[in-house]
Amino acid sequence: MRRSILKIPTTYRGLMEHMTRAMGLKVVDDAEALDLNPEDVERLMHRCTQCCGQSECASMIAKAQGEMEEPPDFCPNRKAVMFLKQRSDQIRK
Repeated sequence: MRRSILKIPTTYRGLMEHMTRAMGLKVVDDAEALDLNPEDVERLMHRCTQCCGQSECASMIAKAQGEMEEPPDFCPNRKAVMFLKQRSDQIRK
């Protein structure tokens, strides 16, 4: 999926993509393989903008230096991201 076709919220800081990349996922690039449509990705981005823990999340991502096992407990996308990680791991097998 091309990022240019997404309706990205103006307040979106890219944290969802940075976090999932640190977990070995490329949600936007691999959207088709993960069976995501543009609206699904936009919904993940929107939830990220609504999170009150964005500063803490950005700090955790920076400290992880590109390697995270899972999203923080407060992440509004935690359940969805863990599902996508599991799906990605199954696809790669």
